[in-house]
Amino acid sequence: MSWRGAPERLGQPNRAAMHASLWEGVWSNGSENMMVPFIPMYALNLGASPALIGLVSAIPTLLGNLVQIPAARLAERLGHRRLYRLGNAGRLLWLLPGLLPFLGLPTEAAVGLLIGLLALRTTMISMAAPAWTALMAQAVPMRLRGRYFANRNMLSSLAALIGSALGGWLVRLGGYPAGYTALFGLAALAGLFSFINASRMPEIPLPASPPAAGSGTGDRPPATPSVSPGAQLGWRERLRGAARFFGPEQPFRRYVLTSFLWTFSVNLPAPLFAVHFKQVLGGDEAIWGLVTASAMAMQMVGQRYWGHRTITVGDRNIMVLAGIGAASVPLLWALAPAPGWAFGVEMAGGLAWAGYNLAAFTLLLRLLPPGQQAGPVAFYNTMVGVAQGLAPMLGGVLVGFLGTRGMFVFSGVLRFLALTLFARSVRVPDTPAVELKHLRPYWLRRRRSRLGDRHPPSSAHSS
Repeated sequence: MSWRGAPERLGQPNRAAMHASLWEGVWSNGSENMMVPFIPMYALNLGASPALIGLVSAIPTLLGNLVQIPAARLAERLGHRRLYRLGNAGRLLWLLPGLLPFLGLPTEAAVGLLIGLLALRTTMISMAAPAWTALMAQAVPMRLRGRYFANRNMLSSLAALIGSALGGWLVRLGGYPAGYTALFGLAALAGLFSFINASRMPEIPLPASPPAAGSGTGDRPPATPSVSPGAQLGWRERLRGAARFFGPEQPFRRYVLTSFLWTFSVNLPAPLFAVHFKQVLGGDEAIWGLVTASAMAMQMVGQRYWGHRTITVGDRNIMVLAGIGAASVPLLWALAPAPGWAFGVEMAGGLAWAGYNLAAFTLLLRLLPPGQQAGPVAFYNTMVGVAQGLAPMLGGVLVGFLGTRGMFVFSGVLRFLALTLFARSVRVPDTPAVELKHLRPYWLRRRRSRLGDRHPPSSAHSS
């Protein structure tokens, strides 16, 4: 990987943590994208209405993300590594929903049990999010984060591509319910490998310093404080700690508020794309799997493209530029006349989302002081999690009035509103100015350089 040649000297625990997280991300993304794109279609086969499909997406997400603030407190009791491993075990629960068609339950009971099982696994995985963020903040040096997470996300996107294509093929091959049952089982197997790699994650030791007077243990130097200070603070105190970053001049406050609106607008029609693709455009699960895989392929390209521009362009600027593309996706979906249209839209969206997600994470870490990420990150994750949970519920209700195309237009307008508020309100120091040359692909810049060598400027001969 590219970080191996970095000038920074990495200790063995750092390297072990980075490699464990890399392969955990590969297997977890393969597992998630093998099943998640097909959950709305699976609920349709169980007999769920669009409103119930909204609940299938909303309730697990809402419950899962509400636990992140108490999870930060739990991480201090159990340790980041232990909670990260425990939460990752939730990926093994993919096997259980695949058995629902064989239980002979009424539609409401089957969908309710599906929601409960998905909520359990999502809650377990979400509990590990603050611990994983803290572990990564300790393990990955600041200057390596752009390259490392670009590599991690690129490989994860490859796994997601394979998982999506394989999922659609299995469903077409086995049909309902056998194909879905096999798919759930394979997703659980990939989740097992994710759990194994999460279990290999070491706890990064903190550098020791001389003990303070009257103290039996050494404290980390003020320049590099612990990622999770305040082991004895409860969730109320942690909320008060997070509130320090909500002053009128704090960009973190504006970042959280605009992220809430953005996440709400993104998830408003989230489960409806698959429903629209199957019921309105006439596609099936296999084609949908290929559509999802094409988006993942472009995410792989995008991770490499945007990852090398986090320093020259700036993460804030990347969020704005890539956000314009991501905000346009539902508007293009509203114009879709046939299933083939979805390939172009999702490929463009994959390129945009690669840059947006990468920049959003690195910007979040940059907005917070070192050693004080755990509480505010948990608060941020909780806020966007609430948006992720509430939006599909409202979307399931509004689709009865607006239709799927109307919901896509509504989502696109809200996305552009959120992006405009972010661009106008979130000002980050040391953000470079956007220059066109920094956005050109490497091969184009290299070609221009060669042309310049062949045809030097006239001024070069004037003397």
